[in-house]
Amino acid sequence: MKPQLFLTTLLALTLAHAQSLQPATLMTTRAEELLNDTLNAASSDWKAAKGAWQIVDGALQGAELAKDNHPAAYRRNLNFQDAVIQFDFKLEAAKMITFSINDTKGHVARVVINAKGFQARKDDHDHEGADKAVMFNRVNTPITASTWHTMMLEIHSTEMLARLVTDDATPLEKMPISFGQHEMIGVAKTNIGFTLSGSSASFRNLQVFKALENTTWAATKQKLEGLKKP
Repeated sequence: MKPQLFLTTLLALTLAHAQSLQPATLMTTRAEELLNDTLNAASSDWKAAKGAWQIVDGALQGAELAKDNHPAAYRRNLNFQDAVIQFDFKLEAAKMITFSINDTKGHVARVVINAKGFQARKDDHDHEGADKAVMFNRVNTPITASTWHTMMLEIHSTEMLARLVTDDATPLEKMPISFGQHEMIGVAKTNIGFTLSGSSASFRNLQVFKALENTTWAATKQKLEGLKKP
């Protein structure tokens, strides 16, 4: 086998193996990796817009500051369209945390997490204008404050899905999933970040992949539509 062909084949096999170790996707399939940040060290790629942020026990920990009169926010630029986004979080003493996605003009979408569960939503994009936030179905499931959890977001075209990752053996009808559709979700994204309200929360192992259409999504979506509650 020619060296170049061997390297190409090896890369493909390595990527396939790495993908097999990732949590299963539903709406999309992962393509090339756009970002891999363990969040275990400070980086100039990120900007602490509000709050206090530091590395504690190998993870990013944020806390709201009363003087800010605003949730703590930690953001970085990243250009993408469709994506699979996953990260670990520990709620700790935070009242609420979010992972938010922006475009060049404002907020696009986010997943909101608290001790009682989580919810995906299309954000209010124009603040005082006619556009309003659109909430997708809320998932009521206890989020243990002292335990690490994994959240996965899938965005493709105008659809968004948020899933609290459980054992891959969990049947579809028992998976904690919030999902919905809005034309605003289809815009080009330029910025991502974490926000939190309250004393502290920690984050680690952020990964972003380009997402491709999953050919089984239409059938999966039909099943989920019959299961979700408003």
